[in-house]
Amino acid sequence: MLACSKQGPSVPLLFVFPTTVMNSEGDIALAKYLISPQGKIILIQVGLNPVKPVIQGALKSLPPAIREMIR
Repeated sequence: MLACSKQGPSVPLLFVFPTTVMNSEGDIALAKYLISPQGKIILIQVGLNPVKPVIQGALKSLPPAIREMIR
């Protein structure tokens, strides 16, 4: 979960990575972008304040490309 705040409590932006999807590259690419330095700049430009991603569930269940960025 990536949480952002804009005056007041955080608003979570959720990403779910289903294990049954045949092609999840788009989901992974979007999540990687939003937690990247460039993605954070975009969130700030639209008035959101990105905070550290919060993982619910087992870290090992995340796609490896995302897991590496969260550590």
